[in-house]
Parts: sequence; structure tokens; C-alpha cells
Amino acid sequence: MIISKYFTLLTLALLSVFWSQTFGATSVVLKSGDTLSGEISSFKENSIILTSPVAHEPLCIDIAAIELILFGKHTNTMEPHGEMVTLTSGCVLPCNVISLDAKQLKIVTSYGGEFNIDRTFISMIQFGVDNQEIIYTGNDLLDSWTMEGKWSKPDPTTIQSEGDGSLSRKLELPENLLITYSISWNSTPNFVFKFCGENGSAKTMQNCYEYTFNRAGMQIRRYQSNIKNPAPLALIDLKPSKFERRNIKLDFHINRKEGLITFYVDDKKIGTYPDQLEKSIGKYIIFSNRARQNQVTIKNLTVKDLNNGGALRFYETSKKIVSDTFLDSDGNIRSGEIFKISRAENKKRTMLMKDKFNATPLSVPDHRISLLSFTQTGNPPHFPESNFVAALLQNGQIKLSNLELIDGHLEAVHPILGKCKIDIKALLSLNKQADEKSSGRQ
Repeated sequence: MIISKYFTLLTLALLSVFWSQTFGATSVVLKSGDTLSGEISSFKENSIILTSPVAHEPLCIDIAAIELILFGKHTNTMEPHGEMVTLTSGCVLPCNVISLDAKQLKIVTSYGGEFNIDRTFISMIQFGVDNQEIIYTGNDLLDSWTMEGKWSKPDPTTIQSEGDGSLSRKLELPENLLITYSISWNSTPNFVFKFCGENGSAKTMQNCYEYTFNRAGMQIRRYQSNIKNPAPLALIDLKPSKFERRNIKLDFHINRKEGLITFYVDDKKIGTYPDQLEKSIGKYIIFSNRARQNQVTIKNLTVKDLNNGGALRFYETSKKIVSDTFLDSDGNIRSGEIFKISRAENKKRTMLMKDKFNATPLSVPDHRISLLSFTQTGNPPHFPESNFVAALLQNGQIKLSNLELIDGHLEAVHPILGKCKIDIKALLSLNKQADEKSSGRQ
């Protein structure tokens, strides 16, 4: 009887995974490791009701047993937004900025309507993100990758290798793309990242680009199948010993049409490197850990389509902000007091900023703005605990509590925005938060 019950549960889980992969249904990942798929018909604070094609009756699942909810890809739609607002709570909101004054920021979103946000809760605003269509974020299950060696997924945004091994997958990579992720290590790394590869093997000398990071520093090379030796594109003197925290953020801007690779480390542009070989047409990305005794962690992997050549704006800024900071589209930094964003009669939007070098305010059109960072005064605010973190399309993230599903929207409470309604079509996933106190800025 025990064997029969176990077989029934295992069969249900396997059929649910099949249904999810075939029809794009919502997947509920339990803390036990089981995955159930179907359609969520009800969402309360303590439980959800999941209608599954492989169950005779709807399943009532305790929220405490849930690790992650992944929404079906066929339901994910959201209008593109031109800006990205980061709040002091750590939330990131894709939006269109309407106005800013001394008291508040006004934004509009396609997934939650309009929000008026107290200026003291604004950390930064990125401009020029509407040309970055999301191709892939690392919120899916690990079994969607081809693995060699021991890999794990501690949370939805993190992939971890316990020793030597590789991880690969095929994506619909456009001609002009941006690949972003962070890596961390516990001893000297020997890390390789192949991109735009023609197959998923980490060992073959296939047609691809290859980034390496080891005790000698960093290097970017280009392999071509009919050429024995790789073409060196960049030799970068950034050794692991220079990163005391053992963590770096990497950005690869790949323009395959023009044969250009622009590389960033910790949001700082390292250089743009030409590729003189035939255009790369591969669609695989491969991570490889070649250090047997080294743990490597890959976090916040994102692949974006940069709209066939749209200019990538700079996002580098000071880690310690002592005044409001304006970063323009060429990477130049100005400090002062950002006191207004508004639209003129011609409907063009401008930012006004006071600085110590000019008697009159600096007026900047929005197409010249990359990033605005805002001074935080006093102690960081403390926010009520949130039960879930929702991953939005276009690389957004929002913390929510008191969730209830009503007419295709999640009615919830946000620590800054208050009561809000989030269109479920804009959600990639819901991650259950650990039971611990939230603290101010993250």
C-alpha cells in the first residue's frame, strides 16, 4: 500500500512536469523538491488552489510548503517600459517616469497602473532600457540545462557548481545582445564562459566566443571551426587577487553584425574589441568550472535583445553617493541636486539639476540621461516583512505580502507602494521569502 501511494505521487509529479513543459502551465515547486503544474484558480495568504489536468479534483497547497511559483511562458506579456526605478527596499520597477519634484516621483506601469512614490524612497532611476527585450532570465528549473558535474540551484536566481563541470543550453540569441550575470568563488577560480556557440559542449573547439577568468587574469578569445588557433580579442589584467570580496558582475555586449564585443566588469566599461573573423551564428551559452576544489556561484543571469544595434547606455556610478548624481549617455558624471523632471509643451521630457559650477540649473533632455542616483539622508528606513518576491518581465523585482488572486491580478501590499494590483501576465515567478525580518536598503 505504501509503494502504491508513493507510485501515485511520483506519477502525478512526472505528469505535471510533462504538462508544464508541453503546454506552458504554471509550475509550483515545493520545498520537498516535487513540482506540480496546472492553473492557479485561487491564491490566499495561507494556501493556493491548483487545477491540474492530471488530478481529479483541484489541489489545495499550503503556502508554507511552497518554495517557488513559475508562471507559464505563454501568459507572460508586458508592454516595454523606458525606465527602471530602484527603491530603497531593493525593489526594481520597470516603468515610464511622468514627473519628479522635491516631494515625489510619479510613474506609470502597464502591470500595476500609476504610482506616486515619496522621493526619500528612490535609490536610482535608469533611462534608456526600453530597447532591451528580455530573451532569458535564470528563473527556470535546473533540468532545462544540460549538465556535467555537480550543479545546484539554492534559489531561483542562483546556480552553483561544487567542482569541475559544465552547464549549457540553447537560446534564441539575436545578432545584438547583452548577457549579464555575477560570479563568486571560494578559492582561485578557473572559470570559462562560452557564448554564441554552435553546440553545447564545453570541451570542443567549436565556433564561439570564450571568456576565461583564472589566476593569470581575464581573456576573451574567438574560436572558428576551420581555424586551429583561437583569435585573441582581449587580454585583461584583472586577476582574482584584485577582488577581495570574491564576487564580480560581468556584462557582455555582443554585436555580431558589426563584429564587436564590449565588456564591463562591475558596471565599469573595460573596452570594445573588434572581431575580424566570419560572423558568429551560434545560439548556445556554456558555463564551465575547471577548478576541481573550487565552488563557483552564478547569479542573476539575464540575456537581452538590444534591438539590432541600439546604443548601450552606461550605468557606472559611485558606490558612496554624497549628493545626487547624474550619469549621461557617454559615461560622464555630474553631481548636484536633481530637483525636477517634467515634460515641456513639445512633450519632450527634461531633467533640471543644480550644481556648484553653474548659476542656472543644468537642463538635460531624457535621451542624454543614463542614470540618476539620489542621496539618502539619515538612517536607512526599515520596512515590514514581505512574504514573496515577484520577478517581473523586463528584469523587474517587487516584494509583496497579503496576496490574493482576483480577476487575473494579484492584489497585495507593498512596503512602500501600499496596496497594489499586479497583472499576473507580467510575472515570471514568485519566490517565497524566508521567515526573517526585512531591513532597509539591500
